[in-house]
Amino acid sequence: MASMDTISRNLMLDSLREYAKRRIPFDLIRELDEKNECPTEILREMYDKDSLGVHLLMIPEEYGGVSGGTFDIYRICELLARIDLGIATGVFATFLGTDPLNQGGTTEQKEKWLKRIASENLLVAYGATEPDAGSDLVNMRTRAEHVIYAHMYETLVGVSCDGQTLPGLAESWLVTESGRRWTFTLRRGAHFWDGSPVRA
Repeated sequence: MASMDTISRNLMLDSLREYAKRRIPFDLIRELDEKNECPTEILREMYDKDSLGVHLLMIPEEYGGVSGGTFDIYRICELLARIDLGIATGVFATFLGTDPLNQGGTTEQKEKWLKRIASENLLVAYGATEPDAGSDLVNMRTRAEHVIYAHMYETLVGVSCDGQTLPGLAESWLVTESGRRWTFTLRRGAHFWDGSPVRA
């Protein structure tokens, strides 16, 4: 992306300084640090287009952003880090979160997600880690692969991202105290792949 013109960049930096004076006093920074809290409320205000719209830097104009360049992002992050490193990290995480879309997203993905991030002031990020690589993306061994089994059959239960068991074909289940016997109650109206009803 091309850089913003100097006047626009300086206006954004001045607005950010004024916002920080008014809304991010040192007592708030210390309180957030002591509580080890993410400054979500502050970030949401900073992303509001009627306030600052800092998240728009990494979004191209055609998707509702301001097409900021590397130097613009550097200047905003530098100023934010002088105000508070935690807030700067939160903003930079959104920049990092939109980068994979900007660099590798399809036109349809960009149209859907970048427009939504811009118009809804969304906080976004991405995560990448491995036991032997940490966040060193170059040395990661995990690779994404298409998984289509979910379209071929339905499992009795599923597992959420946080490890919770979720109903699938089974709407409920009982487990004996020993854990050796499981009794599943199947969902009414379930069918096999050929359309024949499941009976148990």
